[in-house]
Formats: sequence, structure tokens, C-alpha cells
Amino acid sequence: MKIFNAIIVLSISLVSCTESKKPSEKSLERIEKKNGPFDHFYFQRAFPDDQINFEAMERSLKEAKAFAQSSSKSSDGEWTEIGPYNLGGRINCIAIHPDNDNIILSGTAGGGVFRTEDGGNTWTPLTDDLTHLPIGHIVFDPVDPSIIYVGTGDPNIGGTVWVGNGIYKSTDSGETWTYLGLEECKIISKIAVNPLNTDQIFAATMGVPFERNNDRGLYRSNDGGLSWEQILFVNDESGIIDLAMNPENPNVIYAANWNRIRTNLESVASGPDAAIYKTIDGGDTWTPLSNGLPTGEMSRIGLKIWEGDPNVVFTQYVGTDFQLHGIYKSVDAGENFTEVNTTGINEGALGGFGWYFAKIGVSPYDQNEISLLGIDLYTTFDGGDNWSMTTPEWWQYEVHADKHAIEYLGPDEILLATDGGLYRTTDGYQTWSDIDQIPNTQFYRITSSPHFPGMILAGAQDNGTAIGNATDPQEDWLRLWGGDGFTSIADPVINQLYYAGSQFGNFVAIFTDIETNFDYISLTDGINASERVNWDAPLIMDPLNHTQLYTGTERVYKMSDAPWGIWEPISPVLVNSDPTFFTRRNISTVAKSGLEPELIYAGTSDGQVWVSQNDGGSWAAINASLPEYYVTDIKTCPFQDGRVFVTFSGYRDNDNTPHMYRSDDYGVTWTGISGDLPEMPVNHIEIYTLNTWFIATDNGVYITTNGGENWERLGSNMPYVVVLDLHIDPLQNALIAATFARSALMFDLDNIFVSTATPLPAQTALNLYPNPASDFMTVETPGKQVQSYRIFSPRGTVVSEKQKNYTAGESFQINLTSMAAGVYFIVTYDVKGERLATERFIISR
Repeated sequence: MKIFNAIIVLSISLVSCTESKKPSEKSLERIEKKNGPFDHFYFQRAFPDDQINFEAMERSLKEAKAFAQSSSKSSDGEWTEIGPYNLGGRINCIAIHPDNDNIILSGTAGGGVFRTEDGGNTWTPLTDDLTHLPIGHIVFDPVDPSIIYVGTGDPNIGGTVWVGNGIYKSTDSGETWTYLGLEECKIISKIAVNPLNTDQIFAATMGVPFERNNDRGLYRSNDGGLSWEQILFVNDESGIIDLAMNPENPNVIYAANWNRIRTNLESVASGPDAAIYKTIDGGDTWTPLSNGLPTGEMSRIGLKIWEGDPNVVFTQYVGTDFQLHGIYKSVDAGENFTEVNTTGINEGALGGFGWYFAKIGVSPYDQNEISLLGIDLYTTFDGGDNWSMTTPEWWQYEVHADKHAIEYLGPDEILLATDGGLYRTTDGYQTWSDIDQIPNTQFYRITSSPHFPGMILAGAQDNGTAIGNATDPQEDWLRLWGGDGFTSIADPVINQLYYAGSQFGNFVAIFTDIETNFDYISLTDGINASERVNWDAPLIMDPLNHTQLYTGTERVYKMSDAPWGIWEPISPVLVNSDPTFFTRRNISTVAKSGLEPELIYAGTSDGQVWVSQNDGGSWAAINASLPEYYVTDIKTCPFQDGRVFVTFSGYRDNDNTPHMYRSDDYGVTWTGISGDLPEMPVNHIEIYTLNTWFIATDNGVYITTNGGENWERLGSNMPYVVVLDLHIDPLQNALIAATFARSALMFDLDNIFVSTATPLPAQTALNLYPNPASDFMTVETPGKQVQSYRIFSPRGTVVSEKQKNYTAGESFQINLTSMAAGVYFIVTYDVKGERLATERFIISR
């Protein structure tokens, strides 16, 4: 990273330090890490019900798309990708062009389909106009590869936002798409096209994972997808998770059935209906296979036909303990199976969440080369007599953990899809390189540094807290802290101090210095370990005092001498004691006023909002007139005493309750501010000016410029993805979005709030004195005439602005007496409204 080289060295050193646990210890964390984000997402959107209202979710997406098509702000500018490209997200599936192996399609868990035409050097999104971007399977037409089929929905069925709406078809190599139906089936796990009759298509489906219904199983179309018939259905809590067709005799098909239900209170991932079914008449009749295969309750099953001989069939079974139960091989088209020796595979290879994997690979060049996809990759080259790990251990981060698909370009050239992107080996598993360069990281939280223009810090699922350079997105981002990453803070006064956190409130302070040394301090002392903590525990810094931090468990905590202090509780338990969802009732958000030094708000996961006007001395509930939804965010107004905003998650059918409220009297009364916005969960709100606000939602980013009466979708090119966090970067006058599918995006606010779209001129330095200041500060403006200025808080909100002509070189004085102590930025503009300079200053009293 060219703009902050010292930090890079520190980050590299830190990775080796923070990841120094023994692999066996780290493996114990994997089950929690897989269940955690899914449970968290589901609970947010379902509470207080035990399952999400799926009809409301679908209606929200459709209304959001219709709303965007009439949104004037959609044409006011585009979002810019700012990375990371090297810390990728989950890839579910890979499809290789049958005539040109430089053309590869990659299906992501939530960000759509991407295509490369140069073997992985560059990638282009193909499906951004679709409303459902989790991809389950991609297949080229076996006769005409310009025809592509895409099945939507995440077949790994971890949680909420990864359902689909059926199958799409492209006849122009992915440039445009036609919808083929199967909306009711929600998760398309596999597609097969008859090579002898390409109008015949088979679709394996898992149905709605949140409820028991009959829209599951295997479907067949005989007219190119215009109509479908269900040809295999086992029961209302299972579906077809894998499919294999004999390419020489397409009437022979194998289908694997899996019991799977996932709600807020129930997770079924194994059952008595796990079985492989076979048809020899194209799906008219089916027979369960049994000879040599496991019986009784099982979990997920994977299938693979060897390309060298379609009578050779492999299958993998996951047991009820969600570990590998066995790999089995048939040489007579499934009539009989024999177990493949797997004694050389680590017994914990699937990490206890085999429902998430159940994939095997078989080299088309050698049926004895079999690979097991789990946390790591295991391969045998002699049919099972010997197994070896053929990727570096996951905790080394050379190849990301959790493998989901494997495809073969040649005897020694292989593609591997993981939770952290796409990898390739060209020397038979000896070395691997990351080739995806696909911005599909799943970010929870994002912020910027007040010291280094362009420095971005963000916390991601499975990728920890990373630091990147928005001014050069192609530069690699570096992992600053491990685990699942959440809130990070760059101290606004000490430019060598950063805060980061991982799941369940495991916070840390990271100190660096100009000698490229570093140290880190655990910030858990004082927290009662028995208290309930949110997966995405809040962490905020007092905007008036950078040494004061706040967090929450089931109560609010304060640290007064950060980072050296200890946490002290400053509230009673603020969540309900109802035993339903008991462990998930906790503090979800905390807010501290930048105008009133003792004003604090707290929101909870069970729909409660609290206020303290004496720095935690006493608390009052202020949610009597608010909906009983998960509280996602609270923001105090930086311009007006008593004004506060609260946002909510949740889906309910036939309920037009707003997901956003404003109070001008500290929460005594509330007003809904959703205006004409379609009903949808709101995850975050940013206050730009008194009446201009931005919100992050499950369907993108929206803006109001008239205090919530009317809303517009922001930007012309953001796909329909979940956005969890926003940050206004005053150094760049930009809005930065943390998406949970398409990495970090940035929107230049000059597109909206400056009358000209010409490139910004080179910045002209300002001279500020005294700095730090107390009540008054003098500003010298060398170089160019200044028409106006704005003063921003570190959070990016405008706290003061003035329109007045100042001649080049003129000095003027600013009265700071109405502003609280803290760190600020002053931005000057010329007569055209173009930015001239940005400087940081401190008010200290």
C-alpha cells in the first residue's frame, strides 16, 4: 500500500502473531464460525418470530427493483469498487467453457455470476440486474456453449439472505438473461442438460429452507424451460442436493436426497431420507440404491460420475455427526458399491459441519485420483490406499478454508473454489495461486482513517479486519486482525492506534510506531464472561473524547482510559428475560452524542431502546411506541439537541410498520421517517446534513434530502445486495458502503452535492492555527480564492458550514465555541463548488 507503507509492515507482522494458535485449537472454532453468521442473520430478520416471513422478503425485493427504476438519484453517479480483490468471498460453483478453458464462470454465494475470458486475470459481473444473486449452479449447454443456465439460491443453506428465485438462461454468453421459472423452489442445487436433446433440462431443488412444503425435489422440462414438472419428491422436509447424468445415456440419472430445514429455532441437517435415487428412463421412474451404501439417518450426500467411464460412480456420505461417514465407488452404474479406504483422512476433515460440504472430485484423467473437499483438501492418487493434504493447512491463509467445488483443466491444472475465493494449481497440487480477483467479500463494518486519505478499515466474515487503499483498489488489502471481522476504529488523535474486533465482542487495540513495531492489547478485562454478547457486538468511541469507548453485552459497558483501562458496567440488564431466544437477547447498538457529553442510547436485539442523560447513571426505556423488531442502529443528530434516529430489521407480511424513526425529544415521541421507501430492513443510517441522510438496507443504499419524506436509490450500478454499514469519509467527500456480497463500494458525493462534475483540481494546503484550538481558529488560504467551507466530524457529518468569498491568501477566523472538544476536518471549496483542500484540526479544552 503506497500511501501508508509503515502500516503494511506492521500488518504483515501482526498476522503471524495473531494467527499463532495451534491448528487443532483453531479447528475447534470452525463450527461456531459457520453457524454464527447464519444464526445472526436469521435472528435479525425473523425476530420476534421463529422464522422469516418469506413472502414479505420476496415482495420487498420486487418492490425495491421497481422503486429503483423510477429513482432519479440512480442516474446521479455510479458506485466505484474499492476492493478488496485479494480477500475474496465464497465461491459455490465453477463452470469451464467446453471449447476454451480461458473462459470460466464463477458462481458466488451472494454476489452473482462472474466471467473471465483470460484464465482468471480479469473478471466481469454478468448478473447484476437480477434481484437474487446467490448462485447454486452454472452449466453450459453441451451443444451450444453460448447458452448458459444459472440456478439461484445457496445450496449450502446456512441462513437467510441466500435464497434464490429459480433458473435463468442466457443465449449470448451471459450478456442478457431470460427467466425460466421455478421461483417457488428457491434453491437450485444442480442443473443438468440432456446432450442428445438440449430442450430437456433437469433441476435439483431444495425448496424454501425455512418451512416444510412440497416445492422441493427434482424437476424436468421438455421444452427448454418454458414449463416444468416435478418428477421426484421424497417429502416436505428434504430435497435433491446433487445430481449426476450419464453423458452417453442421458436417461440414466442419479439424484441425492437430503433432509434440511433451517429456521430460527430449528436446524435439521440429517435424517432418515438421505438416499441416492436412480432412473434409467429419464426420470419417469426412480429406484433407491442400497447395495453397499449406508443405511439409516445420514446427512448430506455428494455425487460424481467419472468422465472416463459413466458406469463408474462415486458418492460421499456425511454422518449425523456431520463428519465424513464414507466414500463409496460403483463400477456397475450403481448396482453395487464398495467403500473407498479413507483411513488416511483426518477424522475431523469436515470440521463437524459436513452439511456445508459433501463434495468430492475425481480427475477425468485417472479414476484413482479422488479429492475430498472439506476445511482442507485431501487427495488420494491410488484409489484410497494413501491420502495426503493437497492444499496448505487453512490457518496459513495460503489457500482459504472450506472448499466447495473442484474442476479440472488438465492432469495437473485444477481449479478450487473456497470460502475465500478461487485458486488454481498448475503443478498437480504442489503450489496454488489465488486467481479470482472477484470483489465478493462479505463485509460487516467499515470506516476510514482520519490520518491517511484513502485508508479503509473493514471487518469481514471469514476474513477478519482488513486494511486497504481506496485510491488504488488493485493494491492488496492486508489482514490487520483475525477471526470474523467487525467494527474497527482509527483513533482520531493518535495516528498509530487502531481498534478491531472479532465475533462476540473480542476486541483488541493495536499500537504501531514509525519504527514498524507493533503491540496489541486485549480489550476484554472487566466484561462478565457469563453475559450474553451479540455476534456483532457494538463498539463505539466517544465523539468528544477519544479515550472513552462503549460496548454492550446484556448491559452497556464503558472504558474510560482506552486502551489501557478496563470495562465497567454503566447500566442494568437492558434486555428481556423471556426464555424464548434467551441467549440472543443482548445489546445490538450503542450511540453517544457529539453535542451533549452525557447522552447515551442503547438498542437491543429484542426490540428495546434506552436512553441515559447522565452518562449511564440512570436509564429510561423509550420504545413503547416503536415496533418489536431487532434494533440495528441508533444515531444522534450532530446538528440538533434531542434529535435521535433508530433503525430496525425484520420482515412481516401485510405490515407497513416503518423500519426507521426519528425523535426530537430524546425518545419521548417518535415519528416514522420511511416516507415512500419500500418496506425493507434498514441496517444502518448516516446523517450528512440536517435533512440529508443515507441508509443501508437489505436491498442497497438509499438517500433522502428532505428529512425522510421521499427516498431515492443511490447510484446506478449497485446490485441488489445486502448492505450492512455505511461511512462518510470527509477526506474524500465520499460515502463508503460495506456490502455483504460485493466487498466495499464508494460513491463520490460531489456527484450530488456539487454543481460541476469536472475533475477536482490539485488540493491547496491550508494553514490552521492554533491547532489544537480552543474557542477560535485562524485559517489561511494560500493559492486560490475560497468561496465556502464545511467542517466535518470524524464520523463524516457536517457540523458547520459557511458561504462567503475569501480572496486567495486571505485569513479568516472561525468561532469554535459552539462545537464540542474533539477532532474535526475543514474542507474548502472554490467558486464552482469544487473541493480545494482538506485539513484536520483538534478542539481541546
